[in-house]
Amino acid sequence: MIKMSSNKSRTSVFKCWEPRKFVCATQNDYEEFTDIERTLHLDDIVNHNATTFSAIITNGRRSYIKGKGSVLWFSIAKPKDEHHWYGNVSFTIKLQDLLEHFLSTKKMYFMEIIERRSSILSRVILTSRKLKSLKPAIQFEPSEVGFPLFKSAEGKYHSLKTLPEYNKGHELEFMIDIADEQEAQWIYSSCRKVVVNHSLGNSGAPYTCHKNHSFGSKPSCTSSFSIEKTNEIIKNTLHVSSKSYKNKTEDIKDDTKHNLSELKERRYIELSVK
Repeated sequence: MIKMSSNKSRTSVFKCWEPRKFVCATQNDYEEFTDIERTLHLDDIVNHNATTFSAIITNGRRSYIKGKGSVLWFSIAKPKDEHHWYGNVSFTIKLQDLLEHFLSTKKMYFMEIIERRSSILSRVILTSRKLKSLKPAIQFEPSEVGFPLFKSAEGKYHSLKTLPEYNKGHELEFMIDIADEQEAQWIYSSCRKVVVNHSLGNSGAPYTCHKNHSFGSKPSCTSSFSIEKTNEIIKNTLHVSSKSYKNKTEDIKDDTKHNLSELKERRYIELSVK
């Protein structure tokens, strides 16, 4: 299946393939990782003022997933100093923690393969849906080499980094199918907030601003900031919105974990996801 979107000046094309085992893959084609992240723009965080991911959650309209429901999209976490094309603030969680919490009620399926000009993207979904509603998705065992996610005998998770048969690099995305508000709340409160680099959002280079520059669209990114600038804006916004706590305002630090009750109690900006 080929998906295509266009505007007056440009057409973006990518191929969407049904999932299958990568028979050419070996253990040398994988690299270890621990964390996954969901990154969003600073303006989305400030403007929506949400208290849970479900406030502005996205659905699965760009995948094979059928029927009603909402999903949270995550990718493998990158160092905060590297450019993040999804935005300025990442919600980060260990994949092991996520799976330990949900695998009693959800199963994992290989959803689809997206072939782009420069890379291959595999999507894995964690869901309680019946398999027939997800076809052509396939259930897979992470301990088996040949799928986008591999779990070693030592219990460590690995992602495919290259696909020799495509001669392209490989990326892995996770779709967390949210059943109710309680699930969304658990993920929200379990994530660490990490301010990340989005300073190249208006550079014009490929994959620098997903929100504003995907599928041929080229509006200016209003949140093209460095880590330092984003931290400064967050601190100033908190100072303005927390007058009764103006002498107790704390700096927002990278990699700091706040639970939801603490955020409400201190009248901090409530972080949201789009």
